[in-house]
Amino acid sequence: MQTRPFVEVIKEQLDSETLNLPMFHPIAIKLQGVLAAKDFTIEQVVALIIKDQALTSQILRLANSAFFSGLAKVTTITEAVVRMGAREIASKTATTPSPIPSSRTTPRCSGGTPSAAPSAPGG
Repeated sequence: MQTRPFVEVIKEQLDSETLNLPMFHPIAIKLQGVLAAKDFTIEQVVALIIKDQALTSQILRLANSAFFSGLAKVTTITEAVVRMGAREIASKTATTPSPIPSSRTTPRCSGGTPSAAPSAPGG
């Protein structure tokens, strides 16, 4: 079995547009900028998070998870930021994929209509 260098595999996939890399969530990028300042406020962090409903929901679920849970249930993003810490939230949002699909993930075909998904081997 011949192995190829990883860089060659990535270059080949980039050239053929089959490589799908996750995009950073735009809110996560803004949070990183806010948190880079030493004098950020919880209000700044909350204002960014509440711009995205899915992210807001995820943060509330995490704050109420067994790992972070306290005596009372968290019901606001401000409470979640206080409980989890702004830097932990930034870390969690940085690993969340962007809800905006990449143009590279759009199926392409010559006929102008989406092609059927390939069938599984043996099926």
